[in-house]
Parts: sequence; C-alpha cells; structure tokens
Amino acid sequence: MINVFPKLLLHSCCAGCTPKVLEALTKEYNVTGYWFNPNIYPEEEYQKRLDALKTYSRQEKYELIISENPSQSPFDRSRFRRNKGRIKRGISVSKTDRCRFCYDGRIRSCAEEAKKDNINYFTTTLLVSPYQEHKIIRELGEQIARQVGVEFVYRDFRPMFYAGKTVIYNQKLYMQKYCGCVYSLKERNKK
Repeated sequence: MINVFPKLLLHSCCAGCTPKVLEALTKEYNVTGYWFNPNIYPEEEYQKRLDALKTYSRQEKYELIISENPSQSPFDRSRFRRNKGRIKRGISVSKTDRCRFCYDGRIRSCAEEAKKDNINYFTTTLLVSPYQEHKIIRELGEQIARQVGVEFVYRDFRPMFYAGKTVIYNQKLYMQKYCGCVYSLKERNKK
C-alpha cells in the first residue's frame, strides 16, 4: 500500500530520541530521517551515535539521509570561533547562546535539505528531550521555516522521552550520557 501522507523530514539528534517521535509522526506523515549533528564531540562519540541511529533505521526500515560535512561543523564556523575566542578572553558566552547557535545550524540544515528534496514539512527529535530549550527550538524552527519556505512541525514530545530511551536500551544500542558538544561533556564530567 502506498503511503499518501505528506512527507516530513525528521532531524534525528540520536537513536535514543528517535523511536517515539518517529512512532507519533508516522501516524500523520511519511517520515524520512535526517542526520546532521556536527556538534557532537569527540569524533568517537559522533561515530557511536551515528552507528546506533543507522542500526535503528535499518531495523525499523526507516529511511535515513546522512549529511556528513565536517566543514559545516558549527564548531568550525567563524561565528563559533569568535565565541571560543571570547571564552578564552574571559568574555562570557552563555549556555543559552551556545545552544541557540547549535540548534540553528542543525535545524537550518534540516529545513534546507527538506526544501531541496521537495519535502514540505520538517521537525527535530530535539523536541523530545526535557534537557533541551524548547522555546528556543520552536522559535528557531518557525523563523527558519519562514526563511526557507517549508513548514516547521512543533510538538512537545517530552512525555515520550523515557519510553524512547527504553526502546533503544532494549535493542542494546548505544545511548549517550551528554548532549553532545564539548561544553556538555565538560558539564557531565563535573557532576
């Protein structure tokens, strides 16, 4: 049977955040996954998360577009280098500013890919995590949607967070212990 639902591109930040978001969205959309997470540090962590998502997508027969362009890393771009320079000089760059910059790069990449592939809708699994800044993600998603010309789908998936992690745990796939960037790794190591 042909899926007649509208197409949606789902930015997946990791395997652990994907199952329940995907399950909910497939009731309304023909969902394709999208991996673009150059914020993940170090490289071994990046590879573990990508491998887990690839395995999950194969098991679930879930199409996954992988965008791997290290030159597009938000941690290599000039804006981020300026922020790193400000930090070294003792000028504070807030966690909220770092997260906003990181979300912007990943959400924008997803929207641009959706536009390129003639997909009218996009969203992100970041919306399942109680640890993410939902207000900022929603604002950026809606702003980027207007700029790019595709529709951002906002849903508060947070009630599904632990159920999704359980799916990945039961499948014995890798689950990370921090958001992904070098700053979140440092924060986790302090605890």
